[in-house]
Amino acid sequence: MNRVVLVTVVALLVVSCRPAVQQRPSTPSSVFPTSVAGPATTAPQLQEHAARTAEILGDGVVTTAEMGAAYSLYIGCMEEGGAHGSYAFDLSVGPGMRINYWVPGDDQEGTRSEALDQKCQGLLADVETVYFEQHPQTEGQRALEADRLASCLLAALPEGRTIQLGNDPDRAAIEALIADIESDPSADPAEYEAISDCEVFSGFGPWRSF
Repeated sequence: MNRVVLVTVVALLVVSCRPAVQQRPSTPSSVFPTSVAGPATTAPQLQEHAARTAEILGDGVVTTAEMGAAYSLYIGCMEEGGAHGSYAFDLSVGPGMRINYWVPGDDQEGTRSEALDQKCQGLLADVETVYFEQHPQTEGQRALEADRLASCLLAALPEGRTIQLGNDPDRAAIEALIADIESDPSADPAEYEAISDCEVFSGFGPWRSF
């Protein structure tokens, strides 16, 4: 399955139409902002973040710890700009992050939202690009992600659904189960929510608030 972007900004209500086992992209992708308004990140704050980003990139190598620090810089920038929400990343499973954010008061077009995100993305994009090149998701990490997804689905879905997964489900079994649910007009909305939550958890870890 194709992995949704490195930093994916999504609305609070998410409708999943993705295939089952997500694969991470090999390069960064675009970001789709939600509605954000509030105090702008100041120039000194941006300069401080930019200096840290330059330090990370200084030796041409981005370590896992440095990638985590860059994600934290991005979240800090968004928070300083007035955004509130939640994010998830787990670099032990591979690169990438999910984020939901909002601050009431922006216009319908999300003008300030887009401007804020563009500022903060500028601190992250180069670091992500290098990290993705140097640390592509390994087969072991993909297997871990699939195992987490299977375990999460087994715990979250009703027995009538999960029985087809068996005791040691492989990716094909996971994909078949999710495809069955997504094509079933009588499926409980909670099952769709469970799929979405498990896909995020398996690849990015638990949501954290900011």
